Amino acid sequence: MPRQNRRNALALMAMHVELNAIAMKSTDPMIRLIRLKWWGDEVEKITSGNPHADSPVLDEVETILSCSTLKFDNYFDQFEKSFRDELCDVDEAFYDILTSLIHNEKAKSKFIKKLMLHDQLGDDVSLRAFRLLFGV
Repeated sequence: MPRQNRRNALALMAMHVELNAIAMKSTDPMIRLIRLKWWGDEVEKITSGNPHADSPVLDEVETILSCSTLKFDNYFDQFEKSFRDELCDVDEAFYDILTSLIHNEKAKSKFIKKLMLHDQLGDDVSLRAFRLLFGV
């Protein structure tokens, strides 16, 4: 990730971790969907220019959205599918958002290649964010 985009990428990764943690905090599908809806609503408040809940992660997302036009629709949809035990890949939607942070085509291409290599490392996704951050 180009240096100028790293803070934004880390903020998005923090949100991604929060959303992934929903499944670990509750086994009840309805509770999971309610928590996901809360996050989606808060991001929608930010994009609409309305005040959002007090959260350091949302504060950083607000900073990102104030200077970009990231689209989270598919991202939250993928999480909803995963919480309903439907086959989907939330990480792919997350990678799309990360990639859209990069405006330089050469840097974007390099980052996409890293992501592709990263996805070939196997099925263990427990350290995906860590591996992405350090380019392993």
